[in-house]
Amino acid sequence: MSIERLRALPSPELRYAEGGEARLASLGLSGVALWPGDGEQSWEAWPEGNRTLILDRPRLRHRDQGWLLSVKGVGALHPMFGAVQVETGERRLSGETWFGEAPWGAQGDEGVETALRITAEARGEALYGMPICPLLAAVRLPDEVVAARQPATYRQWRGGYWQELRLVPSRVRLAEQSDLTLAFQPQAALSALGLPEPALDGGEALDAFIEELLRSGLCALTLAVRSAREEQGGLSALRLDHVWLDKDAVLAPDGALCFADLEGLDRVPLRGPLELAALARKQLYDHSYELLYAVDRLLGLSLAARGRLPSPPLLRRELALRVELAMQGDPVVEVQVQGGALDLLLRPAVGPMPAIRLPLLSE
Repeated sequence: MSIERLRALPSPELRYAEGGEARLASLGLSGVALWPGDGEQSWEAWPEGNRTLILDRPRLRHRDQGWLLSVKGVGALHPMFGAVQVETGERRLSGETWFGEAPWGAQGDEGVETALRITAEARGEALYGMPICPLLAAVRLPDEVVAARQPATYRQWRGGYWQELRLVPSRVRLAEQSDLTLAFQPQAALSALGLPEPALDGGEALDAFIEELLRSGLCALTLAVRSAREEQGGLSALRLDHVWLDKDAVLAPDGALCFADLEGLDRVPLRGPLELAALARKQLYDHSYELLYAVDRLLGLSLAARGRLPSPPLLRRELALRVELAMQGDPVVEVQVQGGALDLLLRPAVGPMPAIRLPLLSE
């Protein structure tokens, strides 16, 4: 993917997360939207997915690391309809509704509202143990940009046209939406994150990386139970909706899997412990392989660095051991190993409520 440029345009409306205004001011980005093109102020940026660009410089300090500014809602590289779904080479904004929640190429009102709320609930850091990519500001696109949008063919978007300015730790993802992924370019991705070649240190840095990836990834997979709470209307919990770990989370240099697409987190009402257990089971089964694809590749590199030939039985034993190490002392998840099986025993913080047993590895 080639580097693009973003220019600053005055925005008619901004909604800042706590601390977001000061952080953006330090970059000279107060009160502006960022849109493709050159201008009096412009920045180099890397494309990520269909409607996101990540500024190449500068970096902001977050979680004791240098994080990058990600701009979501900069027009779409791919057309929504057409005989050939390829990159057009030009980013375009369309008035067509996407999933009923946003215009094609930008972000919608409900999405930015959710992202602001989740950032506040996580205090900009971690959501019940799951690291997030915090939103700094929701920025309404200038009228001149919206006026040039392509007209809708089938369903007209009636809401606002927004973009999100958020922090991300890198451009590395698990398996999708990047040219650097742990699943398909593991060594290049690890090098981009600053990890040494496993052969140079016996795989110690990689082992620590895998442990943190599993810890943070399992926090995401058990988010429903972690976030369960009693409200005036009854029990509720957070649910992953229309989002996936392989493409909607970004890797930090220490291995933390940081969830980025915050608009895909919904707090939903539940009628009791059985519905919470069903949601927890679905969340684990829907998303566990997205995490395991990448972990499998990394375990192979770790074993090879120690001169061991990866095989399915060995990879399985290694995974079980790493899960036990990663979740030691976790307040919600207890790892139970019986023979060749590994179960996660989840204890909701809200209660009294029975523990939920979910098999992760079976004999």
